[in-house]
Amino acid sequence: MAEGPSPLSERAEFARKLLRPIIVLIAVHSFLVGLMLTFAPEWSSRFAGWAVIGPDFFPRQGGVFHLILAVAYVYEHFRHGGVFLLVLAKTTAMIFLVSSSCTGEVPWAIPFSGVTDGMMGFVVLVLYRLATSSRRA
Repeated sequence: MAEGPSPLSERAEFARKLLRPIIVLIAVHSFLVGLMLTFAPEWSSRFAGWAVIGPDFFPRQGGVFHLILAVAYVYEHFRHGGVFLLVLAKTTAMIFLVSSSCTGEVPWAIPFSGVTDGMMGFVVLVLYRLATSSRRA
């Protein structure tokens, strides 16, 4: 009697199929945020909830940072199969943004971004661990 695929291998295959598109979507999100901050810093800051912003240098610097990370997420995964940088960046962003939200009044975009960054990192980590579980067993 032939046995079908194990539930573990089915979950691993499902996670493998889902992981790459999720990473690409997260990279596209980061790339778009980077473009907004780099090329429309004043509009981006007002949209996020700040009434007045200082010099454009700092939002633009954050924009360039997002652009670099977006490329790095895709490069690491497509070239090496990893997700370390994405999970590290999203976890760090979550901690920074959520803790900043707890220490004073901040616009809506700060806690929202903290929670969504944390969710992105968590989803990628779970999918990666499921996708690689058959290799570790």
